[in-house]
This record gives sequence, structure tokens and C-alpha cells, in this order.
Amino acid sequence: MTRRTQVTLDLAVLAGAFVLAYLLRFDFEVPREYFLHAVVQLPFVVLLQFVVLALVGTHSFVWRYVGLAEVRFFAMAAIISCLPLVATRLLLPSRAQHWRIPFSVTLIDATFAFGGVLAIRVLRRALFERYERVRNAPSRQRKPALLIGAGRAGVMAAKEIKGRGDMDFDVVGFVD
Repeated sequence: MTRRTQVTLDLAVLAGAFVLAYLLRFDFEVPREYFLHAVVQLPFVVLLQFVVLALVGTHSFVWRYVGLAEVRFFAMAAIISCLPLVATRLLLPSRAQHWRIPFSVTLIDATFAFGGVLAIRVLRRALFERYERVRNAPSRQRKPALLIGAGRAGVMAAKEIKGRGDMDFDVVGFVD
């Protein structure tokens, strides 16, 4: 997947999350005044979230290897991007209403936006691993195997053996 495709997917998810947050906030009947506010706010919010994603380092992750260790970076990005939006809501006067995003929209948007960008990476990894497993599937019967050591390393070895399609072992248990 090219960098351009990754950026496009991220921006689409971030924009879609913001639109969906507004729709949910107003039960899919956004009043005209709030709709105009959302149109003004959308580029600012998406740009802010995209920049925060880059600053916390999520764009340096290889999509096909993303895992639980990276979840904290997405959570951190969600929290960091919410801070200026909440500050804007609290500190701007009412005459700057078009920049004041409702708290519920901010919360829903952050949940969907950062959950969404993480989800597309996890989906990419799942599809890649499935492809590799099918592509490298051995043509012969797998041999049953017992792994010695049931600790963390044994579990990691079992996952690696299972995830690779080119190994002709079938882990049937552990001996510890």
C-alpha cells in the first residue's frame, strides 16, 4: 500500500468520523446553523487530528505489522487532539459560535476517528496475514508438534508457527 493511499484512507476516516459525530449528535437531522458550523470546522478538525497522528508517530508504523503495542499511540493521539477542541469550546466567546464544537461531537469524533484509523491498520494486517498464509500453505500434511516451554516465548513461537503458512508444523500443545 502506497503512502498516498494510507494518507487518503486516514483523511477519509477522520472526515467521516467527524460527519458521523455530528449526525449522531443531532439524530441525523442536523439543523442548518449547525451544519454550516460543521462545514467550517471539518477541515480544521481533520487537519489537527492528522497532524497529531503524525506527531505521536503513528505514520511510522508499518500497517501490516500493527498490533496491541501501538494502541497506546492512537489513544494518546485521540486525547491530545481533543484538548485544543475542548479549549476552543470553553474559551471562545459565543460570538465565535461557528468554531465552538459541541462536547458530544468532540467525544464521538475522537472515538470514531482514532478507532477507525486503528481499525483500518488492523484490517490491513489481517488481510496481509491471510494472504501470506494462503500463499505459503504447504502442499503436504502438517506434522503435529509439542513446544517445550509454555511461557511468553512459547506462546509467541506458537503464534509465529501458526501465522506462517510455509511451516509444516501444527502445534498441538505445550510441555513445561
